[in-house]
Amino acid sequence: MDGSGNQLRRAAVAVLIAGLGVLATGITLLALPSFATDRSESPLDSFPGFGKSPEAELRDDTIAYWEAYQQEAIIAACMSRAGFTYWRDTSFPEAETVKIASGLNAPQPRTVTKEQQVPATERNSTYEEQLAPQERDRYTRSRYGESAAEISDYRRTGAFPKGRGPDFAARGCVGQAKAAVPSIWDTKRQLEDERQVMRKEISASALNAVKSDYAACAQRVGGITAQSPAEVDAHAVQGAAQQQTGARVFGACNEIWARGYRAAEPVAAQRFIDRNAAVLTSAQQRYDGVIAKISQDRTFLQFLGEQAAIIRASGADRRPGD
Repeated sequence: MDGSGNQLRRAAVAVLIAGLGVLATGITLLALPSFATDRSESPLDSFPGFGKSPEAELRDDTIAYWEAYQQEAIIAACMSRAGFTYWRDTSFPEAETVKIASGLNAPQPRTVTKEQQVPATERNSTYEEQLAPQERDRYTRSRYGESAAEISDYRRTGAFPKGRGPDFAARGCVGQAKAAVPSIWDTKRQLEDERQVMRKEISASALNAVKSDYAACAQRVGGITAQSPAEVDAHAVQGAAQQQTGARVFGACNEIWARGYRAAEPVAAQRFIDRNAAVLTSAQQRYDGVIAKISQDRTFLQFLGEQAAIIRASGADRRPGD
């Protein structure tokens, strides 16, 4: 199938893909659904970094932003000692930044200047580009622990230098910051294999619970034999007509599959917690009381409020359809 066909099919099932973890290639992605669960009650909510409900997600984003701010403060101080100017770049999604600021009641200035509206990423990039070649090399070695030539090649190609991997550009001031301030997402990364097991358990349980109802819906709406969204997706790759049929089935039968996920996810999540209790409890203890600490960090709140004000001034917090 040509690229345009794939794009049409992906567009038709975008909501389902996002919510039910179905990749538009006939392959089950096994990602945890974003709306198929009663997100106000998840066993994972009490563990920082694993929040599912809106409140727990906001807590996790708040901590992640604060950690990014701390890391950037370390980088800025490190770059200053090396003789360079550096603007702290938290690089967080705009809408989420505004939500975090609102949740913490961060004070926001009434007005922002045009200069303030220039993103830190752009400021740092412009500053680096204006340096003389030798100074630019010293800048990148100070910031990333890599030569200017290697950084330039990576930005151009997106590929790591030969023999390098994710450790590339993670030394220098950046490396110091990451070593000094752990991430709330570290535990999630550590338990990725276990999370994959949980995802498979959810998918299997959901299939067993609703496959008969889903198959009846797929037959009634599209005249196809399919017990799950993944099987509908496999049917859709066969051609344009099948794409249209698949889109109708996805839309009509979506809630049936979501119902299976709503029932299956809490059970699988609790098993995940039981299997990894020691690691999860350790992370929980590490972040005990951290939100109260963040809410009293006036320097951080001032920075956060300024960023939210800048975002609002540019309208970047308003998503399409809002």
